[in-house]
Amino acid sequence: MLVFKRSGNPTVPPDLRVVATKTDGDNITVHTAIDLSTSTTGFTFDYYKNTCGTTDADGWIETGGLGAKLISFQLDQISGVSGGIDMDVECMGQEMGDEPVVVHPGAAGKCDPGTSAGGFCNFTTAGKTTGRMSVAIPRDVPCERVRVGLAIHTSDAAEPTEADKERITVTLQAERQYP
Repeated sequence: MLVFKRSGNPTVPPDLRVVATKTDGDNITVHTAIDLSTSTTGFTFDYYKNTCGTTDADGWIETGGLGAKLISFQLDQISGVSGGIDMDVECMGQEMGDEPVVVHPGAAGKCDPGTSAGGFCNFTTAGKTTGRMSVAIPRDVPCERVRVGLAIHTSDAAEPTEADKERITVTLQAERQYP
């Protein structure tokens, strides 16, 4: 993810772009075009480096000291997947020996427009009305670290082109607590 800041004004939101493909060592293609030629002084930018993993130690976002949290899941594209995409939200404390706890959906949580399926939400169709869900974690629920677990439910066919791969976006918004 690339973050382009067009203004020194903090009230002007930055432009966000996701790298769709790396064409060579010097060039990339982003998911939506952006015109950066409108400035004679240039723009500042930053980037987020994504990491993946499959162990209990992977995927945690530090949220200690933050209030209410809102996690949004958006399935924009699904192709060649049998059984859909599974998703859950987990919290964990900061103390030695703390273990992950599923905070959503739990055994029988609500997953609309997905389906509650044994401790996770399952999504089989992408789109604004069929592939989006948000989960709120109230400020009184202890959650010093949070992560979203994602898995292909059954299997995934090998997609030869980038345009055929799954496209999933997960965001975290958190309320800042002031003394």
